[in-house]
Amino acid sequence: MMNVYKRRKSGFKLNEGAFIRAGLILVLIILVFLVLSRACTPGDREAAFRRTIAEYEAELEDNPLKVEALVGLGDAYYDQVLAAEDQRKGLKLADEGIKFYRKAIILAKNGPIAAKCMARVGILYFKKSNFLGDNYYYHEAQQQLENAIAGGEKTKEVHIYLGHLYYKKSQSTKGTERIMRLDQTIKEYEEAQAIDPKDASIKFNLAWTCKDRGNYEEAVRIFKELLLARALNKESSIDTHIALGWINYVQDHLEEAEAQYRQALELKPKLEKEAKIHYWLGKVYEKGEHLSLAGKEWKRVLEINPHHQEAGRKLKDR
Repeated sequence: MMNVYKRRKSGFKLNEGAFIRAGLILVLIILVFLVLSRACTPGDREAAFRRTIAEYEAELEDNPLKVEALVGLGDAYYDQVLAAEDQRKGLKLADEGIKFYRKAIILAKNGPIAAKCMARVGILYFKKSNFLGDNYYYHEAQQQLENAIAGGEKTKEVHIYLGHLYYKKSQSTKGTERIMRLDQTIKEYEEAQAIDPKDASIKFNLAWTCKDRGNYEEAVRIFKELLLARALNKESSIDTHIALGWINYVQDHLEEAEAQYRQALELKPKLEKEAKIHYWLGKVYEKGEHLSLAGKEWKRVLEINPHHQEAGRKLKDR
């Protein structure tokens, strides 16, 4: 009895010590988090950006032809553009970045620095078009990105953005030109994937483009690989299930299409996307001649969005 009690008492002391250590570690983690949070406020980041700009501008006052300072200024504005959410601010920052990169390109001539600057100029033009919601600067973006690759700047980001650009162009074309743009997109994403095989976002974009191109077998293979590896965030996982649902729908694999759409709903999508899923579930049931189930799905669409024209038309035509 005495020995058992001692073991229990000793065990209690050990647990108490472990509890205290765990508490101290938790406090330390909280303190580190608070310090890092304060160090990374938007105001601090803006101040750091302004200091960087001032330092490089001071270097240019001493030597207006200093390429490193011009590139540094371009990089500072480039980073700000990538993080920008405000349209007007993003456009202004992009113009500043392009201005400094172009000066650096002229001075650096045809070397690796010039190629890097061309790549960044291309990406900034692409971002400008996105801010404006149109293809105003796609020609300039494509020209700069292709020149960068020709100059030896064959980085992951260059291939990704050139892929994005070709994909965007495919959305405004038809027929053989659309197929050509999608093939160009696939090629660039494959180049990027070869550089970084573990990047899930590249694989996702590649699978999505294969879906649009009609390469269903390859699209399904990549999408399922991503789901199995749990490599995607919630939104991309939902989009993956939607894509797999659509592929199976067009191939008349209706049970699998239904299963994929149901899995998308289980992930609790936002209302706009939920309405889309219910609409396509209705289409699946309609194709399988389960019209009462189709009607229920389209009614659910109208509960979410009373102005959904396609669902309203489907119910009216029944």
